[in-house]
Amino acid sequence: MPGLSSRKYLLTTTWNFQNGSGDLKLELPGVKSEIIEKGFAWHLYFMECTCPLHHKGYVSTPLLCECSRQSILHVLHSLWHDKAFSVTICESILRGSKHCKMRISVLHNG
Repeated sequence: MPGLSSRKYLLTTTWNFQNGSGDLKLELPGVKSEIIEKGFAWHLYFMECTCPLHHKGYVSTPLLCECSRQSILHVLHSLWHDKAFSVTICESILRGSKHCKMRISVLHNG
């Protein structure tokens, strides 16, 4: 998620989450979100695989999706140091799905 779109996404997400809306609505092409439990759980969908290793044909194993899962955890922890999150891969393109679907959950505060 490089460039201005990435910063806009992070700022919008940060503002919404910190102001209590519990809303992770995204404004990013090819990505959408769904609130499962406001303030506590969301689904994050990637409509295509964005991994350059996969696109160049170097790697096609679904284990590659662990990199995306860890990246999401890293971003969440960077934005909210006082919260712990879990990210679960529900579906992935490399597992045969039409999209990648991640479940994000808040584990606890502090």
